[in-house]
Amino acid sequence: PPPPPPPPQPTLGHMGSRNDDDGNYKSSTSTAADVSADIDISDEFFFGGGGGRKGEKGGGQDASDSHVDENEPEIRRHLRAQRLANRDAKMAAALKEQQAVEAAERDTRANVAALKEQHRASIDAWTAKNKGNIRGLIVALPQVLWPGADWKPMGVQDLLDAKQVRKAYMKANLLVHPDKVRQRGGSEEQLAVADMVFDALKDGWDKFQH
Repeated sequence: PPPPPPPPQPTLGHMGSRNDDDGNYKSSTSTAADVSADIDISDEFFFGGGGGRKGEKGGGQDASDSHVDENEPEIRRHLRAQRLANRDAKMAAALKEQQAVEAAERDTRANVAALKEQHRASIDAWTAKNKGNIRGLIVALPQVLWPGADWKPMGVQDLLDAKQVRKAYMKANLLVHPDKVRQRGGSEEQLAVADMVFDALKDGWDKFQH
């Protein structure tokens, strides 16, 4: 009988082939799905923090960035470099945005502090004149509020009993509460005035309760 045909030889893909650790043939032909699976391996493998290879101490640069694999498919190398570039760009943009927010907050605090000094004399006079009395503070509240404030002036006749005082105080508290003013988009000057008036009213309310 004729000799048996030779066993079929593995077909090399466009990227060639390699043997695994046991000497068995393993195709290295890459498909889009293979590359996607490789790229989607956990960020800890490709972009893990702490630098260096897994299990190694130290190292400031990720091992996957510095290690060059000559057999790595070009498409995988390209996609990994693109992913790293996108990550770095996002981190830089987030840092820049955070720095801008913090700078704006510092400027706002400095401006509000300066505006408080401008209004301190009038608000101190309003507080001293009424001697911390909540009824007097509420009746004279229009003297220290900013122009256009949503406040209807009240008289002593509107604050005769405790329920009326409480209702008036709660309404004034909502008007000048610093967080509420900020939520309404109040100006820095309104924030400065509101903060000081809020404290004076709270002190007057505490005295009234006790």
